[in-house]
Amino acid sequence: MFIKKELSWILHLAVPQRRKLLFSCIYAVMSALLTLVPFVIIYHLSIHWLNGILDSSTVWRLVIYALIAVILRFVFLGLSSLLAHIAAYNLLYDIRTYLTNKLGRLPMGFFNQQQVGKLKKIVIDDVEKVEQLIAHHLPDFIVSIITPICVFVYLLTVDWRMALITLLPIPCAVFIQVKRAHSGAGEDMEKYHQHLERMNGTMIEYIHTMPIIKAFNLTVQSFSGYQNSVEDYTQLWKRLSRKKVPTYVLYTAFIESGLIFILPISLLFFQRGSLTIPEVLLFLMLGVGLTAPLKQLSTFSHTVQNTVLGIKKMHKVLMAKELSEAGTDVSAIPQHYPIFFDKVSFSYGDRMILQDVTMTMQAGTVTALVGPSGAGKSTIAQLIARFWEVEKGRLLIGGIPIKDIPQEALMDLVSYVFQDVSMMNDTLFANICMGKQEASSEQIIQAAKTAQAHDFISALPNGYDTKIGHGGIHLSGGERQRIAIARAIFKNAPVLILDEATAYADSENESHIQAGISHLLQDKTVVIIAHRLSTITDVDNIIVLDAGRVVDQGTHDVLLQHCSLYQQMWHAYMEVDQWTLAGKA
Repeated sequence: MFIKKELSWILHLAVPQRRKLLFSCIYAVMSALLTLVPFVIIYHLSIHWLNGILDSSTVWRLVIYALIAVILRFVFLGLSSLLAHIAAYNLLYDIRTYLTNKLGRLPMGFFNQQQVGKLKKIVIDDVEKVEQLIAHHLPDFIVSIITPICVFVYLLTVDWRMALITLLPIPCAVFIQVKRAHSGAGEDMEKYHQHLERMNGTMIEYIHTMPIIKAFNLTVQSFSGYQNSVEDYTQLWKRLSRKKVPTYVLYTAFIESGLIFILPISLLFFQRGSLTIPEVLLFLMLGVGLTAPLKQLSTFSHTVQNTVLGIKKMHKVLMAKELSEAGTDVSAIPQHYPIFFDKVSFSYGDRMILQDVTMTMQAGTVTALVGPSGAGKSTIAQLIARFWEVEKGRLLIGGIPIKDIPQEALMDLVSYVFQDVSMMNDTLFANICMGKQEASSEQIIQAAKTAQAHDFISALPNGYDTKIGHGGIHLSGGERQRIAIARAIFKNAPVLILDEATAYADSENESHIQAGISHLLQDKTVVIIAHRLSTITDVDNIIVLDAGRVVDQGTHDVLLQHCSLYQQMWHAYMEVDQWTLAGKA
Protein backbone atom coordinates (compact mmCIF):
# COMPACT_ATOMS: atom_id res chain seq x y z
CA MET A 1 0.00 0.00 0.00
CA PHE A 2 2.83 2.35 0.98
CA ILE A 3 4.80 1.67 -2.20
CA LYS A 4 1.68 2.10 -4.34
CA LYS A 5 0.87 5.41 -2.65
CA GLU A 6 4.33 6.93 -2.99
CA LEU A 7 4.91 5.67 -6.53
CA SER A 8 1.52 7.01 -7.59
CA TRP A 9 2.58 10.41 -6.24
CA ILE A 10 5.84 10.45 -8.18
CA LEU A 11 4.07 9.19 -11.32
CA HIS A 12 1.55 11.99 -10.89
CA LEU A 13 4.44 14.47 -10.93
CA ALA A 14 5.71 12.72 -14.07
CA VAL A 15 2.43 13.28 -15.97
CA PRO A 16 3.89 16.19 -18.05
CA GLN A 17 6.64 13.77 -19.17
CA ARG A 18 4.31 10.86 -19.99
CA ARG A 19 4.73 11.08 -23.78
CA LYS A 20 8.51 11.00 -23.52
CA LEU A 21 8.37 8.10 -21.06
CA LEU A 22 5.86 6.18 -23.20
CA PHE A 23 7.97 6.44 -26.34
CA SER A 24 11.12 5.73 -24.34
CA CYS A 25 9.60 2.43 -23.19
CA ILE A 26 8.35 1.60 -26.70
CA TYR A 27 11.78 2.27 -28.21
CA ALA A 28 13.43 0.24 -25.44
CA VAL A 29 11.17 -2.76 -26.19
CA MET A 30 11.83 -2.43 -29.94
CA SER A 31 15.56 -2.29 -29.27
CA ALA A 32 15.36 -5.41 -27.08
CA LEU A 33 13.32 -7.33 -29.64
CA LEU A 34 15.76 -6.40 -32.38
CA THR A 35 18.53 -8.09 -30.38
CA LEU A 36 16.66 -11.36 -31.02
CA VAL A 37 16.65 -10.95 -34.81
CA PRO A 38 20.20 -12.34 -35.36
CA PHE A 39 19.27 -15.49 -33.40
CA VAL A 40 16.13 -15.98 -35.48
CA ILE A 41 18.20 -15.46 -38.64
CA ILE A 42 20.68 -18.12 -37.47
CA TYR A 43 17.70 -20.44 -36.93
CA HIS A 44 16.46 -19.90 -40.49
CA LEU A 45 19.98 -20.20 -41.94
CA SER A 46 20.37 -23.57 -40.24
CA ILE A 47 17.01 -24.70 -41.67
CA HIS A 48 18.07 -23.69 -45.20
CA TRP A 49 21.46 -25.35 -44.74
CA LEU A 50 20.02 -28.66 -43.49
CA ASN A 51 17.47 -28.65 -46.31
CA GLY A 52 20.23 -28.03 -48.84
CA ILE A 53 18.65 -24.86 -50.20
CA LEU A 54 21.17 -22.38 -48.79
CA ASP A 55 22.63 -20.14 -51.52
CA SER A 56 24.73 -17.00 -51.42
CA SER A 57 21.82 -14.64 -52.21
CA THR A 58 19.86 -16.02 -49.23
CA VAL A 59 22.90 -15.72 -46.98
CA TRP A 60 23.55 -12.11 -48.00
CA ARG A 61 19.89 -11.19 -47.66
CA LEU A 62 19.74 -12.59 -44.14
CA VAL A 63 23.07 -10.98 -43.23
CA ILE A 64 21.74 -7.61 -44.41
CA TYR A 65 18.60 -8.15 -42.32
CA ALA A 66 20.81 -8.89 -39.31
CA LEU A 67 22.93 -5.78 -39.98
CA ILE A 68 19.83 -3.59 -40.30
CA ALA A 69 18.47 -5.08 -37.07
CA VAL A 70 21.72 -4.31 -35.23
CA ILE A 71 21.77 -0.72 -36.50
CA LEU A 72 18.11 -0.15 -35.67
CA ARG A 73 18.64 -1.70 -32.27
CA PHE A 74 21.19 0.95 -31.31
CA VAL A 75 19.13 3.73 -32.89
CA PHE A 76 16.09 2.78 -30.79
CA LEU A 77 18.28 2.28 -27.75
CA GLY A 78 19.71 5.77 -28.16
CA LEU A 79 16.27 7.31 -28.65
CA SER A 80 14.95 5.48 -25.59
CA SER A 81 17.84 6.63 -23.43
CA LEU A 82 17.61 10.22 -24.71
CA LEU A 83 13.88 10.55 -24.05
CA ALA A 84 14.10 8.82 -20.67
CA HIS A 85 16.90 11.10 -19.47
CA ILE A 86 15.15 14.25 -20.71
CA ALA A 87 11.96 13.19 -18.91
CA ALA A 88 13.89 12.23 -15.76
CA TYR A 89 15.82 15.49 -15.50
CA ASN A 90 12.69 17.54 -16.20
CA LEU A 91 11.05 15.62 -13.36
CA LEU A 92 14.06 16.19 -11.09
CA TYR A 93 13.88 19.91 -11.86
CA ASP A 94 10.18 19.96 -10.92
CA ILE A 95 10.72 18.00 -7.70
CA ARG A 96 13.64 20.16 -6.56
CA THR A 97 11.67 23.30 -7.43
CA TYR A 98 8.72 22.06 -5.36
CA LEU A 99 11.03 21.16 -2.47
CA THR A 100 12.96 24.45 -2.42
CA ASN A 101 9.76 26.51 -2.75
CA LYS A 102 8.24 24.49 0.07
CA LEU A 103 11.28 24.96 2.30
CA GLY A 104 10.93 28.71 1.81
CA ARG A 105 7.37 28.58 3.14
CA LEU A 106 8.10 26.49 6.23
CA PRO A 107 8.57 28.02 9.70
CA MET A 108 12.01 28.13 11.28
CA GLY A 109 10.96 25.36 13.66
CA PHE A 110 11.01 22.85 10.84
CA PHE A 111 14.71 23.52 10.19
CA ASN A 112 15.60 23.43 13.89
CA GLN A 113 14.11 19.94 14.07
CA GLN A 114 15.97 18.66 11.00
CA GLN A 115 19.65 17.86 10.56
CA VAL A 116 21.30 19.74 7.70
CA GLY A 117 22.65 16.41 6.41
CA LYS A 118 19.14 14.93 6.38
CA LEU A 119 17.70 17.79 4.32
CA LYS A 120 20.73 17.67 2.00
CA LYS A 121 20.17 13.97 1.46
CA ILE A 122 16.49 14.50 0.66
CA VAL A 123 16.97 17.40 -1.78
CA ILE A 124 20.11 16.03 -3.46
CA ASP A 125 20.58 12.29 -2.97
CA ASP A 126 16.99 11.04 -2.71
CA VAL A 127 15.85 13.17 -5.64
CA GLU A 128 18.79 11.89 -7.69
CA LYS A 129 17.60 8.32 -7.16
CA VAL A 130 14.37 9.22 -8.95
CA GLU A 131 16.49 9.84 -12.05
CA GLN A 132 17.87 6.30 -11.83
CA LEU A 133 14.35 4.92 -11.46
CA ILE A 134 12.83 6.90 -14.35
CA ALA A 135 15.73 7.11 -16.80
CA HIS A 136 17.13 3.60 -16.40
CA HIS A 137 15.03 1.15 -14.45
CA LEU A 138 11.59 2.05 -15.81
CA PRO A 139 12.47 1.24 -19.48
CA ASP A 140 14.40 -1.84 -18.30
CA PHE A 141 11.38 -2.94 -16.26
CA ILE A 142 9.08 -2.71 -19.28
CA VAL A 143 11.64 -4.56 -21.40
CA SER A 144 11.95 -7.26 -18.72
CA ILE A 145 8.22 -7.95 -18.98
CA ILE A 146 7.47 -7.50 -22.69
CA THR A 147 10.54 -9.20 -24.16
CA PRO A 148 10.16 -12.59 -22.38
CA ILE A 149 6.46 -12.64 -23.30
CA CYS A 150 7.25 -12.01 -26.97
CA VAL A 151 10.02 -14.61 -26.95
CA PHE A 152 7.77 -17.16 -25.23
CA VAL A 153 4.97 -16.59 -27.73
CA TYR A 154 7.43 -17.03 -30.59
CA LEU A 155 8.85 -20.22 -29.06
CA LEU A 156 5.29 -21.56 -28.67
CA THR A 157 4.90 -21.35 -32.45
CA VAL A 158 8.08 -23.42 -32.85
CA ASP A 159 7.43 -26.12 -30.22
CA TRP A 160 4.97 -25.66 -27.37
CA ARG A 161 6.52 -28.44 -25.28
CA MET A 162 9.99 -26.89 -25.25
CA ALA A 163 8.50 -23.43 -24.70
CA LEU A 164 6.95 -24.68 -21.47
CA ILE A 165 10.24 -26.35 -20.47
CA THR A 166 11.98 -22.95 -20.66
CA LEU A 167 9.65 -21.70 -17.92
CA LEU A 168 10.63 -24.36 -15.37
CA PRO A 169 13.27 -22.23 -13.52
CA ILE A 170 10.79 -19.37 -13.01
CA PRO A 171 8.64 -20.81 -10.14
CA CYS A 172 11.74 -21.60 -8.09
CA ALA A 173 13.22 -18.15 -8.73
CA VAL A 174 9.94 -16.44 -7.89
CA PHE A 175 9.72 -18.40 -4.63
CA ILE A 176 13.22 -17.26 -3.64
CA GLN A 177 12.41 -13.64 -4.58
CA VAL A 178 9.21 -13.66 -2.52
CA LYS A 179 11.15 -15.08 0.41
CA ARG A 180 13.71 -12.31 0.05
CA ALA A 181 10.95 -9.68 -0.06
CA HIS A 182 9.41 -11.00 3.17
CA SER A 183 12.71 -11.17 5.04
CA GLY A 184 12.57 -7.59 6.33
CA ALA A 185 13.71 -5.84 3.15
CA GLY A 186 11.63 -2.74 3.96
CA GLU A 187 13.10 -2.47 7.46
CA ASP A 188 16.60 -2.95 6.06
CA MET A 189 16.09 -0.08 3.61
CA GLU A 190 14.73 2.14 6.38
CA LYS A 191 17.84 1.44 8.49
CA TYR A 192 20.02 2.13 5.45
CA HIS A 193 18.45 5.57 4.98
CA GLN A 194 18.68 6.37 8.68
CA HIS A 195 22.38 5.49 8.83
CA LEU A 196 23.09 7.43 5.64
CA GLU A 197 21.28 10.53 6.95
CA ARG A 198 23.20 10.32 10.22
CA MET A 199 26.52 9.98 8.41
CA ASN A 200 25.69 12.95 6.15
CA GLY A 201 24.75 15.08 9.15
CA THR A 202 27.85 14.26 11.18
CA MET A 203 30.09 14.79 8.15
CA ILE A 204 28.71 18.31 7.67
CA GLU A 205 29.13 18.94 11.41
CA TYR A 206 32.71 17.66 11.21
CA ILE A 207 33.53 20.06 8.38
CA HIS A 208 31.88 23.02 10.15
CA THR A 209 33.86 22.36 13.34
CA MET A 210 37.18 22.00 11.49
CA PRO A 211 38.69 25.15 13.10
CA ILE A 212 38.05 23.68 16.58
CA ILE A 213 39.41 20.28 15.52
CA LYS A 214 42.60 21.88 14.21
CA ALA A 215 42.95 24.19 17.20
CA PHE A 216 42.89 21.24 19.59
CA ASN A 217 44.99 19.01 17.30
CA LEU A 218 42.23 16.44 16.94
CA THR A 219 41.76 13.85 14.20
CA VAL A 220 38.71 12.43 12.52
CA GLN A 221 38.94 9.51 14.97
CA SER A 222 38.59 12.01 17.82
CA PHE A 223 35.32 13.27 16.36
CA SER A 224 33.25 10.46 17.83
CA GLY A 225 29.95 11.38 16.17
CA TYR A 226 31.32 10.97 12.67
CA GLN A 227 33.50 8.00 13.58
CA ASN A 228 30.56 6.15 15.13
CA SER A 229 28.24 6.93 12.21
CA VAL A 230 30.75 5.55 9.69
CA GLU A 231 31.31 2.42 11.78
CA ASP A 232 27.55 1.85 12.17
CA TYR A 233 27.05 2.32 8.42
CA THR A 234 29.83 -0.19 7.71
CA GLN A 235 28.43 -2.74 10.16
CA LEU A 236 24.97 -2.35 8.63
CA TRP A 237 26.24 -3.24 5.17
CA LYS A 238 28.19 -6.19 6.54
CA ARG A 239 25.01 -7.52 8.18
CA LEU A 240 22.97 -6.94 5.03
CA SER A 241 25.61 -8.67 2.91
CA ARG A 242 25.66 -11.75 5.15
CA LYS A 243 21.88 -11.80 5.12
CA LYS A 244 21.19 -11.18 1.44
CA VAL A 245 24.09 -12.70 -0.49
CA PRO A 246 23.11 -16.38 0.04
CA THR A 247 19.53 -15.89 -1.20
CA TYR A 248 20.72 -13.70 -4.08
CA VAL A 249 23.19 -16.37 -5.18
CA LEU A 250 20.45 -19.00 -4.99
CA TYR A 251 18.06 -16.77 -6.92
CA THR A 252 20.67 -16.14 -9.62
CA ALA A 253 21.44 -19.85 -9.83
CA PHE A 254 17.80 -20.68 -10.56
CA ILE A 255 17.51 -17.84 -13.07
CA GLU A 256 20.49 -19.11 -15.03
CA SER A 257 19.64 -22.80 -14.71
CA GLY A 258 17.59 -22.95 -17.91
CA LEU A 259 20.30 -24.91 -19.71
CA ILE A 260 19.96 -27.75 -17.16
CA PHE A 261 16.36 -28.33 -18.29
CA ILE A 262 16.55 -27.34 -21.96
CA LEU A 263 19.68 -29.22 -23.10
CA PRO A 264 18.84 -32.80 -21.97
CA ILE A 265 15.14 -32.59 -22.88
CA SER A 266 15.80 -31.01 -26.29
CA LEU A 267 18.37 -33.74 -27.07
CA LEU A 268 15.88 -36.40 -25.93
CA PHE A 269 13.20 -34.97 -28.27
CA PHE A 270 15.78 -34.80 -31.06
CA GLN A 271 16.66 -38.49 -30.61
CA ARG A 272 12.97 -39.35 -30.81
CA GLY A 273 12.68 -37.29 -33.98
CA SER A 274 10.20 -34.77 -32.58
CA LEU A 275 12.69 -31.88 -32.61
CA THR A 276 15.11 -30.76 -35.32
CA ILE A 277 18.68 -29.50 -34.94
CA PRO A 278 17.68 -25.91 -35.87
CA GLU A 279 14.97 -26.03 -33.22
CA VAL A 280 17.45 -27.37 -30.64
CA LEU A 281 19.79 -24.47 -31.48
CA LEU A 282 16.95 -21.96 -31.27
CA PHE A 283 15.89 -23.10 -27.81
CA LEU A 284 19.48 -23.18 -26.60
CA MET A 285 19.94 -19.59 -27.80
CA LEU A 286 16.59 -18.02 -26.89
CA GLY A 287 15.20 -20.38 -24.27
CA VAL A 288 18.24 -20.15 -22.02
CA GLY A 289 18.02 -16.35 -22.09
CA LEU A 290 14.27 -16.25 -21.53
CA THR A 291 14.66 -16.00 -17.74
CA ALA A 292 17.56 -13.51 -17.83
CA PRO A 293 15.25 -10.44 -17.61
CA LEU A 294 14.11 -11.71 -14.20
CA LYS A 295 17.47 -10.51 -12.86
CA GLN A 296 16.53 -7.02 -14.03
CA LEU A 297 13.18 -7.38 -12.26
CA SER A 298 15.03 -8.22 -9.06
CA THR A 299 17.22 -5.13 -9.48
CA PHE A 300 14.14 -3.05 -10.21
CA SER A 301 12.45 -4.32 -7.04
CA HIS A 302 15.48 -3.37 -4.94
CA THR A 303 15.68 0.06 -6.62
CA VAL A 304 11.99 0.72 -6.05
CA GLN A 305 12.28 -0.11 -2.34
CA ASN A 306 15.29 2.15 -2.00
CA THR A 307 13.80 4.99 -4.04
CA VAL A 308 10.36 4.82 -2.44
CA LEU A 309 11.80 5.46 1.01
CA GLY A 310 13.48 8.57 -0.38
CA ILE A 311 10.21 9.60 -2.07
CA LYS A 312 8.45 9.15 1.27
CA LYS A 313 10.84 11.63 2.86
CA MET A 314 10.33 14.13 0.02
CA HIS A 315 6.59 13.70 0.39
CA LYS A 316 6.88 14.31 4.13
CA VAL A 317 8.67 17.61 3.49
CA LEU A 318 6.07 18.67 0.93
CA MET A 319 3.25 17.77 3.32
CA ALA A 320 4.81 19.61 6.29
CA LYS A 321 2.63 22.34 7.76
CA GLU A 322 3.70 25.70 6.40
CA LEU A 323 2.94 29.24 7.44
CA SER A 324 -0.67 30.07 6.66
CA GLU A 325 -1.04 32.08 3.47
CA ALA A 326 -2.32 35.58 4.15
CA GLY A 327 -3.65 36.25 0.65
CA THR A 328 -3.08 39.23 -1.61
CA ASP A 329 -5.47 41.83 -0.20
CA VAL A 330 -3.67 45.18 -0.60
CA SER A 331 -5.80 46.64 2.19
CA ALA A 332 -3.98 44.25 4.56
CA ILE A 333 -0.64 45.97 3.90
CA PRO A 334 0.19 48.42 6.74
CA GLN A 335 0.65 52.09 5.93
CA HIS A 336 2.23 52.90 9.30
CA TYR A 337 4.38 50.61 11.39
CA PRO A 338 3.85 50.40 15.15
CA ILE A 339 4.23 46.82 16.45
CA PHE A 340 1.81 45.52 19.08
CA PHE A 341 2.01 42.23 21.01
CA ASP A 342 -1.34 41.37 22.57
CA LYS A 343 -1.05 38.54 25.14
CA VAL A 344 1.28 36.55 22.88
CA SER A 345 2.43 33.10 24.00
CA PHE A 346 4.83 30.83 22.17
CA SER A 347 6.66 27.56 22.84
CA TYR A 348 9.25 25.33 21.17
CA GLY A 349 7.58 21.96 21.55
CA ASP A 350 7.08 21.42 25.28
CA ARG A 351 9.31 24.35 26.30
CA MET A 352 7.37 27.56 26.91
CA ILE A 353 9.29 30.63 25.71
CA LEU A 354 6.82 33.55 25.83
CA GLN A 355 3.90 33.83 28.24
CA ASP A 356 1.16 36.45 27.75
CA VAL A 357 3.54 39.08 26.40
CA THR A 358 1.86 42.46 25.85
CA MET A 359 3.92 45.42 24.65
CA THR A 360 4.04 48.14 22.01
CA MET A 361 6.93 49.27 19.82
CA GLN A 362 5.95 52.71 18.57
CA ALA A 363 6.47 53.69 14.93
CA GLY A 364 9.58 55.78 14.29
CA THR A 365 11.16 54.81 17.61
CA VAL A 366 13.95 52.51 18.74
CA THR A 367 13.00 49.72 21.17
CA ALA A 368 15.63 47.55 22.81
CA LEU A 369 14.99 44.06 24.18
CA VAL A 370 17.19 43.06 27.12
CA GLY A 371 17.15 40.20 29.56
CA PRO A 372 19.03 37.08 30.67
CA SER A 373 19.83 34.30 28.23
CA GLY A 374 16.65 32.42 27.32
CA ALA A 375 14.36 35.32 28.23
CA GLY A 376 12.74 35.26 24.76
CA LYS A 377 14.44 38.23 23.04
CA SER A 378 15.34 36.45 19.78
CA THR A 379 11.97 34.70 19.69
CA ILE A 380 10.15 38.05 19.81
CA ALA A 381 12.29 39.38 16.95
CA GLN A 382 11.68 36.25 14.89
CA LEU A 383 7.92 36.43 15.48
CA ILE A 384 7.93 39.97 14.07
CA ALA A 385 9.59 38.64 10.89
CA ARG A 386 7.13 35.72 11.01
CA PHE A 387 9.84 33.09 11.10
CA TRP A 388 7.44 31.40 13.50
CA GLU A 389 3.66 31.45 13.80
CA VAL A 390 2.15 33.04 16.91
CA GLU A 391 0.46 30.26 18.89
CA LYS A 392 -1.71 32.33 21.20
CA GLY A 393 -2.63 36.01 21.26
CA ARG A 394 -2.17 38.56 18.47
CA LEU A 395 0.79 40.27 16.85
CA LEU A 396 -0.08 43.36 14.80
CA ILE A 397 1.91 45.70 12.59
CA GLY A 398 0.17 48.96 11.80
CA GLY A 399 -3.01 47.63 13.37
CA ILE A 400 -3.13 44.63 11.01
CA PRO A 401 -2.64 41.07 12.35
CA ILE A 402 0.65 39.79 11.00
CA LYS A 403 -0.99 36.58 9.74
CA ASP A 404 -3.20 38.70 7.46
CA ILE A 405 -0.30 40.55 5.83
CA PRO A 406 0.76 38.89 2.54
CA GLN A 407 4.08 37.13 3.09
CA GLU A 408 5.84 38.92 0.26
CA ALA A 409 4.63 42.28 1.53
CA LEU A 410 5.75 41.44 5.07
CA MET A 411 9.23 40.56 3.86
CA ASP A 412 9.39 43.93 2.09
CA LEU A 413 8.42 45.64 5.36
CA VAL A 414 11.07 44.00 7.55
CA SER A 415 14.88 44.06 7.48
CA TYR A 416 16.72 41.70 9.83
CA VAL A 417 20.43 42.08 10.66
CA PHE A 418 21.46 38.83 12.34
CA GLN A 419 24.32 38.47 14.78
CA ASP A 420 25.51 35.44 12.80
CA VAL A 421 25.44 36.80 9.27
CA SER A 422 24.52 34.49 6.39
CA MET A 423 26.40 35.11 3.16
CA MET A 424 26.01 33.62 -0.29
CA ASN A 425 28.88 32.17 -2.30
CA ASP A 426 28.69 35.11 -4.69
CA THR A 427 30.03 38.59 -5.25
CA LEU A 428 29.82 41.30 -2.62
CA PHE A 429 27.56 43.23 -4.98
CA ALA A 430 25.12 40.30 -5.08
CA ASN A 431 25.32 39.86 -1.29
CA ILE A 432 24.33 43.46 -0.69
CA CYS A 433 21.52 43.71 -3.26
CA MET A 434 20.30 40.13 -2.49
CA GLY A 435 18.94 39.37 -5.94
CA LYS A 436 17.41 42.76 -6.77
CA GLN A 437 18.61 43.05 -10.35
CA GLU A 438 17.41 46.65 -10.65
CA ALA A 439 20.02 47.78 -8.12
CA SER A 440 22.51 50.31 -9.47
CA SER A 441 26.18 50.41 -8.60
CA GLU A 442 25.72 53.87 -7.09
CA GLN A 443 23.05 52.62 -4.69
CA ILE A 444 25.15 49.65 -3.61
CA ILE A 445 28.27 51.78 -3.09
CA GLN A 446 26.33 54.37 -1.09
CA ALA A 447 24.87 51.64 1.16
CA ALA A 448 28.36 50.19 1.69
CA LYS A 449 29.79 53.63 2.52
CA THR A 450 27.07 54.27 5.07
CA ALA A 451 27.80 50.86 6.66
CA GLN A 452 31.55 51.65 6.71
CA ALA A 453 32.19 48.72 4.33
CA HIS A 454 33.29 50.58 1.20
CA ASP A 455 36.95 50.94 2.14
CA PHE A 456 37.66 47.26 2.78
CA ILE A 457 35.60 46.24 -0.27
CA SER A 458 37.58 48.63 -2.49
CA ALA A 459 40.83 47.11 -1.20
CA LEU A 460 39.82 43.63 -2.38
CA PRO A 461 41.26 42.35 -5.72
CA ASN A 462 38.01 42.75 -7.66
CA GLY A 463 36.21 45.22 -5.44
CA TYR A 464 32.45 44.68 -5.39
CA ASP A 465 32.84 41.83 -7.92
CA THR A 466 34.96 39.81 -5.48
CA LYS A 467 33.47 36.40 -4.65
CA ILE A 468 33.60 35.85 -0.92
CA GLY A 469 33.14 32.09 -0.66
CA HIS A 470 30.44 30.02 0.97
CA GLY A 471 29.19 31.66 4.19
CA GLY A 472 31.53 34.65 3.70
CA ILE A 473 34.48 32.50 4.75
CA HIS A 474 36.99 34.98 3.30
CA LEU A 475 35.70 37.87 5.45
CA SER A 476 36.15 38.60 9.13
CA GLY A 477 33.18 38.64 11.49
CA GLY A 478 33.15 42.45 11.60
CA GLU A 479 33.32 42.68 7.81
CA ARG A 480 30.41 40.28 7.42
CA GLN A 481 28.34 42.36 9.84
CA ARG A 482 29.07 45.54 7.90
CA ILE A 483 27.93 43.78 4.71
CA ALA A 484 24.72 42.79 6.52
CA ILE A 485 24.17 46.38 7.61
CA ALA A 486 24.80 47.60 4.05
CA ARG A 487 22.24 45.03 2.91
CA ALA A 488 19.68 46.46 5.35
CA ILE A 489 20.50 50.06 4.35
CA PHE A 490 19.99 49.17 0.70
CA LYS A 491 16.66 47.42 1.41
CA ASN A 492 15.47 50.46 3.40
CA ALA A 493 12.53 48.62 4.98
CA PRO A 494 10.32 50.55 7.46
CA VAL A 495 10.74 47.89 10.20
CA LEU A 496 14.29 47.06 11.24
CA ILE A 497 15.46 44.28 13.59
CA LEU A 498 19.06 44.36 14.83
CA ASP A 499 20.50 41.38 16.66
CA GLU A 500 23.63 42.87 18.29
CA ALA A 501 24.81 44.30 14.98
CA THR A 502 28.21 45.39 16.33
CA ALA A 503 29.06 42.13 18.10
CA TYR A 504 32.08 41.37 15.89
CA ALA A 505 33.28 44.93 15.33
CA ASP A 506 36.59 46.07 16.79
CA SER A 507 36.76 49.24 18.85
CA GLU A 508 38.18 51.24 15.91
CA ASN A 509 35.23 50.46 13.63
CA GLU A 510 32.42 50.24 16.20
CA SER A 511 31.86 54.00 16.29
CA HIS A 512 31.78 54.15 12.48
CA ILE A 513 29.28 51.27 12.34
CA GLN A 514 27.17 52.95 15.00
CA ALA A 515 27.12 56.05 12.80
CA GLY A 516 25.96 53.89 9.87
CA ILE A 517 23.28 52.31 12.05
CA SER A 518 22.13 55.75 13.20
CA HIS A 519 21.59 56.65 9.55
CA LEU A 520 19.71 53.37 9.10
CA LEU A 521 17.38 54.05 12.06
CA GLN A 522 15.88 57.27 10.75
CA ASP A 523 12.07 57.20 10.50
CA LYS A 524 11.89 53.45 11.11
CA THR A 525 10.36 51.18 13.72
CA VAL A 526 13.50 49.61 15.16
CA VAL A 527 13.85 46.60 17.45
CA ILE A 528 17.30 45.96 18.92
CA ILE A 529 18.33 42.78 20.71
CA ALA A 530 20.97 44.12 23.04
CA HIS A 531 23.75 42.29 24.85
CA ARG A 532 26.06 45.28 25.26
CA LEU A 533 23.93 47.61 27.34
CA SER A 534 26.17 50.59 26.59
CA THR A 535 24.84 50.62 22.99
CA ILE A 536 21.20 51.22 24.04
CA THR A 537 21.43 53.93 26.70
CA ASP A 538 19.91 56.51 24.35
CA VAL A 539 17.11 54.44 22.77
CA ASP A 540 13.47 55.50 23.14
CA ASN A 541 12.31 52.46 25.10
CA ILE A 542 13.94 49.44 26.75
CA ILE A 543 11.81 46.35 27.42
CA VAL A 544 13.20 44.06 30.12
CA LEU A 545 12.32 40.37 29.73
CA ASP A 546 12.77 37.45 32.06
CA ALA A 547 11.53 33.86 31.62
CA GLY A 548 9.32 34.85 28.68
CA ARG A 549 7.52 37.71 30.49
CA VAL A 550 7.81 41.49 30.36
CA VAL A 551 9.29 42.60 33.69
CA ASP A 552 9.50 46.33 33.08
CA GLN A 553 10.07 48.94 30.40
CA GLY A 554 11.22 52.53 30.07
CA THR A 555 14.32 54.56 29.31
CA HIS A 556 17.76 53.68 30.59
CA ASP A 557 17.64 56.23 33.41
CA VAL A 558 14.14 55.23 34.50
CA LEU A 559 14.99 51.52 34.60
CA LEU A 560 18.16 52.15 36.60
CA GLN A 561 15.97 53.72 39.27
CA HIS A 562 13.03 51.31 39.37
CA CYS A 563 13.94 47.90 37.80
CA SER A 564 16.07 45.65 39.99
CA LEU A 565 16.77 43.14 37.18
CA TYR A 566 18.00 45.91 34.87
CA GLN A 567 20.12 47.33 37.70
CA GLN A 568 21.76 43.91 38.19
CA MET A 569 22.41 43.55 34.45
CA TRP A 570 23.89 47.05 34.22
CA HIS A 571 26.20 46.59 37.18
CA ALA A 572 27.33 43.18 35.87
CA TYR A 573 27.98 44.73 32.45
CA MET A 574 30.03 47.57 33.91
CA GLU A 575 32.12 45.13 35.95
CA VAL A 576 32.84 43.03 32.87
CA ASP A 577 33.61 46.11 30.80
CA GLN A 578 36.27 47.17 33.29
CA TRP A 579 37.72 43.68 33.75
CA THR A 580 41.28 43.04 32.53
CA LEU A 581 43.50 39.99 32.35
CA ALA A 582 46.32 40.48 34.83
CA GLY A 583 49.72 39.08 33.88
CA LYS A 584 52.48 37.79 36.16
CA ALA A 585 54.99 40.35 37.37
